[in-house]
Formats: sequence, C-alpha cells, structure tokens
Amino acid sequence: MAETLALEKLYNDVVARFTADSLDVSNVFGWSQRRHRGAQQNRICWEPGDPSGAAGSLIGAKRPGRNPRPIDTLEEIFTVYIEGRNLTSPENEQAQYKATMQLFMAWRRAVYLKPIDGNDRQLVKIKSMAWLVDQTVRRHGATLRAVCTVELMIPDSAYTALDSVDAAVDPQFDADRDDETENTSDTEIIVPPL
Repeated sequence: MAETLALEKLYNDVVARFTADSLDVSNVFGWSQRRHRGAQQNRICWEPGDPSGAAGSLIGAKRPGRNPRPIDTLEEIFTVYIEGRNLTSPENEQAQYKATMQLFMAWRRAVYLKPIDGNDRQLVKIKSMAWLVDQTVRRHGATLRAVCTVELMIPDSAYTALDSVDAAVDPQFDADRDDETENTSDTEIIVPPL
C-alpha cells in the first residue's frame, strides 16, 4: 500500500516548490482551514473533496504492469482556495484581483513542474474555477476557488495502516486498561442478524 497518497504528495511537492522559489505563502491542508481566512497574508487552502462534499469517482485501472498492480483509479476531487492580498492598497479591488491571479499562476506552475508520479504525465486537472464573492464590502483581498482532480491508484496490496495505528496507542491508555479487571465469563455477546 502506498505510504503517501496522490493528493498529499502533490501538496507536499507544491509546498517544496514554493520553498525552493522563496515564495512566502502559507499552504494549509484540511477541511477546517478554509473557515480561518488568512486576514493579512496570502495563503492557499487545500481541501479534500468539492464544496458539496463529493470525493471523486472510480475510472478503472490505468497503466497495468506496475507492482503492485493497479486494480482501480480514483479520480479524487480536491478544492484549492487561493487567497491573495495586496496590503499596500487594501481597498483597491483591481490590486486584490491581481495579487490573487499572480498567486494562482504561481500555484499552477508549481503543480505543473512537479508531476506527482515522476514522469511527464499530468495527473492533475482543473475542473472549474470561481471567485468567492460572499463579501462585497471591505473584502481586503480576493479568493479564487479551483475544483481539481488528481488520479489516485488503488493498488492490489494489503492495507496495513491499522498496524501503525496500534503502534501509536497512548501507553497511559494501556496502563489504565491493565488496571481494570474484567469478568468476561458471564458476558453474552449478541450478534445481530444481517
């Protein structure tokens, strides 16, 4: 099973590209990040799924012959919120537009230069883009939303993540559990019918 998934590899590669290009832009990942709009900074929020919550669709196995072999491909949806700000002219909407579009172009370049599977195939597609216009007065920046997809191979290999979860169990929790005495001889386990 792949240790790094396609979306997280893409995110890490873009962060690395921004660092290499000396771009001081915060990249954040997760569903809760969008609610915390960066008040005084340019930033990019990466969120799995689209605004409706859709995760993607299966499109069949691609590029057979790999090891492990692909049994399916998930065209995984993710959304990027590009928040640009020109702090020298916070009330100038043209300046906010320009700052956001320049940040979008830097993000797109980073995605283009760092194909996630190490070859020239681009597995990232931008499906739609929209300006967020929920705030029309004193917006102090602009936000561009891009709904994208990335191809995630589903391999024919055992899922082993549960082993790593067990290894990360809090030792204090185990110590507390060992102190408890359990009497399971009188316990009846009832399994509901399927």
